[in-house]
Amino acid sequence: WFLLFKAKATNAYGEDYMVETKEMLNDYPPYGQAAVPASCLRNHLMLKAMKEGRGPIYMDTVTALAKLRETLSPKEVKHLEAEAWEDFLDMCIGQCGVWVGENIEPEKKMSELMPTEPYLLGSHSGCCGIWVSGPTDVGAPTDEGLPGVPDHLPKGWNWGYRSMTTVKGLFTAGDGVGASGHKFSSGSHAEGRMAAKAMVKFAVDNKDYQVELDTSVEQLAEDIYKPVRNFLEFKDYSTAIDVNPNYITPKMLQFRLQKIMDEYVAGVATYYNTNDKMLEVAEGKLEMLKEDAQKMRAKDLHELLRAWENYHRILTAEAHMKHIQFREESRYPGFYYRTDKNFVDEENWHCFVNSVYNKETKKWTCFKRKHVDLVDKSTDTLRPGVARPPACCILVARISPPSKGLSMSKPDLPFQSPVVPNMVEGSHILQFSCRKGIGCWNACCSNIDISLTPYDILRLKQKLELSSAEFLTKYTVPYEMEKDDIAGVKFRPVEGGTACQFMRPEGCSVYEDRPTACRYYPVALVSMRKQDEYVDKDSYAIVKEDHCQGHAEARRLTIDEYRREQGVDVYDELARGWRQLILKKKSSGPSVGKPSLKSRQLFFMACYDLDQFRAFVASDAFGQLFALPLDEREQIVGDDVALMTFGFRFLRQVLFGEESIPLNDAVAKARAEKVREKRMQEERAAAERLARAEDGDYPFEDQ
Repeated sequence: WFLLFKAKATNAYGEDYMVETKEMLNDYPPYGQAAVPASCLRNHLMLKAMKEGRGPIYMDTVTALAKLRETLSPKEVKHLEAEAWEDFLDMCIGQCGVWVGENIEPEKKMSELMPTEPYLLGSHSGCCGIWVSGPTDVGAPTDEGLPGVPDHLPKGWNWGYRSMTTVKGLFTAGDGVGASGHKFSSGSHAEGRMAAKAMVKFAVDNKDYQVELDTSVEQLAEDIYKPVRNFLEFKDYSTAIDVNPNYITPKMLQFRLQKIMDEYVAGVATYYNTNDKMLEVAEGKLEMLKEDAQKMRAKDLHELLRAWENYHRILTAEAHMKHIQFREESRYPGFYYRTDKNFVDEENWHCFVNSVYNKETKKWTCFKRKHVDLVDKSTDTLRPGVARPPACCILVARISPPSKGLSMSKPDLPFQSPVVPNMVEGSHILQFSCRKGIGCWNACCSNIDISLTPYDILRLKQKLELSSAEFLTKYTVPYEMEKDDIAGVKFRPVEGGTACQFMRPEGCSVYEDRPTACRYYPVALVSMRKQDEYVDKDSYAIVKEDHCQGHAEARRLTIDEYRREQGVDVYDELARGWRQLILKKKSSGPSVGKPSLKSRQLFFMACYDLDQFRAFVASDAFGQLFALPLDEREQIVGDDVALMTFGFRFLRQVLFGEESIPLNDAVAKARAEKVREKRMQEERAAAERLARAEDGDYPFEDQ
């Protein structure tokens, strides 16, 4: 519900503690100043509210859903509710258990957010996991940047096969891999595919490789069944089968482990606080627990499974404790605090911490590994046209000259962006004024790179009394928003130059109908959506270019006031459906995949070539396919704005399968049968390819 619906968390008194105690985030620069603070920092503020006795904390799902119902149809709301349940069953099944067990309907009753006992998450949430061989094509380091890495380990971030651990032939992916957070389902799926292909390549390249055990099979069997032997040897010593001085049940040993970690290694019992002395106590208690673990019993196969889970849990818990002990800072405040080192030390600890366990000596070795950003985070997050997580749709005027011609290509990017890399809200005070007579008059229009929204094109073609095709041909150039992806449209500059075709000495000749980006200048609209979220969030950034003297003017007003003054609020509302399409495509990632050529052509037509789309909607073929009432279709065809918004609805159905335009039954059945036949043909072709392939010669690339 956080991800999909932007449900706010409040304390028991309905207060938004993220606002009330926002100044606490200033203790953790630069992370506290992010537009959306990290999960651990949100927890940090939540814990303060709980310590002050203002708990429990609730997810306000009731208000979030009520707001959605103001803009969505009941069918769309139901669709989102189904997605929410699926997401929680995928990633947070415990919350679903709370809802079911306590008869909570999230649209009617808020559900509690509560601190849990300490547990370990894989890398989709943090960075914990196994160090594996990484990519070779993005500039990953090939040597070590910090001292202390044991000599027997491979150097750098790649040592042959993608996703192979430091144990030859052992591969892992997803939550098993450290150093890369926020993979979630789709990212783990993609990494799993890469790991599987690397495993096949390893097997093909090493056909004669034999894995040699360093322990005999007999000894392994003895070790595995030791809990069973403990039970059989001592089960008659006492009359109560679970109370016996010679063995401990797996359940009771797990309780002991949980208690150690909870009370000494930053568990909920201490509000996630620990220190060097508490960690020393935990170290001693874990040593004793490992001795007692040798006396675990297993009276059946279920307990034998639990016993071995405990052996592995102890090792995992010990690794967790050793890393906190080694890292002399509190890297994730809100997840844990080392109260003797209660700060984030960017100078000394902006790094990974690795560890190696020697099973012979039973000793841990911890060491640093350099943190390297494979993607430059300093400015790219606000450069238009650059792929970024979360998905962004940025409207900003005059960044760089557009590509000439009608070819679909990425726009050239400047070395430095004029966008000040700091997100602000609508209440932010803007000091700016543009007026005739100012020293920089028309400078911003002399070197343009202006992306157009569908509503921009609609207004300008009406102003110039042109068809959409005529306007697009004369005044625009298409470009590709992402590689092999959907198209955008930009203003075409004057022939042989970079100035806007509508620039005149007295100013803009289409000023009353000027595009959204021009109205916004010097503000950039930044629409963002995190992966798997449904709702996008609008923020703003300030554009400051060397030539612009408007920032030196005395006039001050909020961004919201400036937007209303420039009439951009209407433009934003009418282009929202288009931005949501772009954000949904970017945030969906591999779950949607590359659009087909036909889909991209439909996107261009429905968004930009409105007159051609009108003919399409009015055609007999459209009427035969879609069960749209005739009066509704006539109303859509007869109104440009209605036609444009219908186009966004049509594209949600075409690109993402959100069926809101009903199909005629006969046509729908025929289309389904055609799809089924095509799928069967593809499956038969794949089976024939596999049957013809010789051992070792089958191509591993995707078909």
